[in-house]
Amino acid sequence: MKTTKTNFWVRSISIAICLSFLGCGVAESSTSPPTNCPDINAPPGTGYDLTQTAFLFNFVANASSNVSGNPQMLADFEYAVLTNGTVTPSPYYGYDDTVKASYNVRAKGLLKTLGPQLIGGDWQLVWGPGNYQILGSKGKSDNSAFVVHSPSQDAYILAIAGTNANGLLDWLVEDFLVGPEFLVKWPMTTQQAPGLPLVLLPPVTIPVGQVVPTDRMIATGTAYGVYLLLTNMVQSQYAPTPKLTLQGFLSQLEQNTNGTTKLIVTGHSLGGALSPTVANWARDTLVGKDPRWGNHVFALPTAGPTPGNAAYAADWDAKFPQCAVAVNSGNIVNSLNALVYNQADVVPHAWQYIYKELAVKEDSYYFWLFFPTTDKHYDVESQIGKLSLPQNKDSDALVAVVAYAERAGRLAGMTTQSGRIEINDATLYPRSAWPIQYLDNKNNNAPMLYAKPNAPVTSLSVFFNTLGMVHVWGYWSAFNMEPASVSNALPVRIYN
Repeated sequence: MKTTKTNFWVRSISIAICLSFLGCGVAESSTSPPTNCPDINAPPGTGYDLTQTAFLFNFVANASSNVSGNPQMLADFEYAVLTNGTVTPSPYYGYDDTVKASYNVRAKGLLKTLGPQLIGGDWQLVWGPGNYQILGSKGKSDNSAFVVHSPSQDAYILAIAGTNANGLLDWLVEDFLVGPEFLVKWPMTTQQAPGLPLVLLPPVTIPVGQVVPTDRMIATGTAYGVYLLLTNMVQSQYAPTPKLTLQGFLSQLEQNTNGTTKLIVTGHSLGGALSPTVANWARDTLVGKDPRWGNHVFALPTAGPTPGNAAYAADWDAKFPQCAVAVNSGNIVNSLNALVYNQADVVPHAWQYIYKELAVKEDSYYFWLFFPTTDKHYDVESQIGKLSLPQNKDSDALVAVVAYAERAGRLAGMTTQSGRIEINDATLYPRSAWPIQYLDNKNNNAPMLYAKPNAPVTSLSVFFNTLGMVHVWGYWSAFNMEPASVSNALPVRIYN
C-alpha cells in the first residue's frame, strides 16, 4: 500500500470538522466490565462479531454526506448504500472542492455484499433510511439514520450519522449550541392527546437564571438533534415503514415471549452524542410499556461527545452499565454502553478535557502547556505531539475556539459517561494506532496509509489533516478491522 498524507472519503474534512469540538472529555479507559450484557450470548463465528457488525452499520450511516439532493434523494442513496446498491453510475452526485470536479457515486450495498458475513447473517432494513435538511443546507444532509433487525440475534440496531462537514444544521445548531446558556432539561417534554401516540415536543432552552446544576440537563444542540431524528426525518421511497416516524417505530417495538429482544443504538462523532441520548429516550419510552426493556437497550457510541451535565451522566450510567459481549480475537471493543474514543482524536476530548494549563499526557487533556513564544509562534503540547504554529489568523482562530470550548464545557458542567474504551498503542498492543489505514476516494477507494506527523508540528494544515484522518479513520483498528477488507461494500466516486 502506498503511504500518503491526503484523503477525505466519508466527509470533506476541513478546518470546520476539526474545530467542531462537539464532545466532552475523557479521562481513563474503564477496566474490563464485570458482567455480561443480558441475552447477548451468540459467540463470534467466522464472520464479523456483534460490535464489528454495529460499527459497519455505524460507518455506512454517514454515506449521504458524499452526495447532494433533496432529503428523499439522500435517503434513497442511503438505501442503496445499505441494501442492494446501484450497479451503474446513478443520479447521486457531489462536488469535490479539492480538485474542483463533480462526481457520481456508485453504491455497492452493504447487505448485498457483506450481509452473510455479519453476525447472524440475516440483517434486514426495518425503518428508513431517513434524512433531514434545514432551509439553507443547499442539498446537504443534516441528519440521517436507519434501523436494521436480525431475527437470529433477536436484535435491532439503530445507526445514526455523525457530523456532516457540509451540513448547516450540524454546525449552527447541533455542534455549537453548548454552554451554560444552552441547556435543556431531561427528560425532554412530551405531549399525548387521548387516544393518540405520545409526541415529543421541540426542546426549550432553560433561561440562564433558572439553571439548577443538580438537575439532569443536556446541551441544546443535542436536544435538537434528538428531536429532529425522532420526529422530522424524510424516509426513502423504498422504506419498509414509510408512515412511521422514528419515534413511532421505536415506540411500538415489542419484547418477545422470553423478554430477550434487544435494541442497540450506535453513531459516530455527532452520532456518538446522539446515540446514547436516543438510547436513553428509547429505554424510558419502552420501559413504560414493558419493564423487560430496562436492561435490553444498549448504546455503542464512537468518537462521541458528552450529551449533558454531571447529573445527566450519573443517571445515564445507572441505566446503562457497561457490559461485556463476545468478540473476535484482537477486537478491543468487547463491551456495550461504553464510549469508544481515540486518544489522538480531538472531538471526544472537547468541553471537559480540551485544555488544561498545567498537565501531562496521561491526564488525557487534548492540549496543555500553551504559551506564545518571542518569535511569534504558539507552542502547545497535544495528544498528537508538540505543536509550534506561526501566529496568524488561522492559529488565532484555533486558540479562540479551544478557549471557548474549555469555558463553555466548564461552565455548563459537561461530564462524560463512565464507560470508556480508549484506542492507543497500549490498548492495541501488539498492534499500533499508527499508521492509519484509509480509503482514497479519489482513486477507486484504494487503501492508503497515513503516518503520524513528526513533532513538532509546524503546519496548521498538517495538524488539521491529521485530526480529520484520526476522527474518520482512526477507529477501525479498535475493532481489528481494516477499511481495505470491506472496500468492496462501500460507495465509490466516479469523477466526471
